[in-house]
Amino acid sequence: MTDPKTLKKPGALEAFREGARDAKKDATSLEVLVEHFVVLGGKAEAEEAARLWRFLPKAWTDYVDNPDPRDIERRAEKSVKLEDVYSQWLVSEDAQAHADSIKELFAAGATQIFVHAGNHDQQRVIDFYQREVLPRVRG
Repeated sequence: MTDPKTLKKPGALEAFREGARDAKKDATSLEVLVEHFVVLGGKAEAEEAARLWRFLPKAWTDYVDNPDPRDIERRAEKSVKLEDVYSQWLVSEDAQAHADSIKELFAAGATQIFVHAGNHDQQRVIDFYQREVLPRVRG
């Protein structure tokens, strides 16, 4: 499992496959799962979501060994700007932008995409993807 930025790095997918071969696994049979953060909306919705996921930009560098979620939250609030969180996400009300982002990830080698919506109203996002986004991905 990875994020869109890592998947799109030159050589990342080949390194994954090489590691699989080194582990005596069939690299072509392994899933490439990408966690794709999105926000259905604009800056206000993105900032609301980013407050909950503020630790993400430093999750693997500064917080991975910290067992205290309260401390992680305090440290992230002091050192991570909201824009640094949602700048890595797709923030849009445009169904075509959401569909295109999914198509790009499949083209980059993803076999499964976990759409992680930061919106409070999850049903709105589910309905939007069902009605507007997924038909554009399939079509």
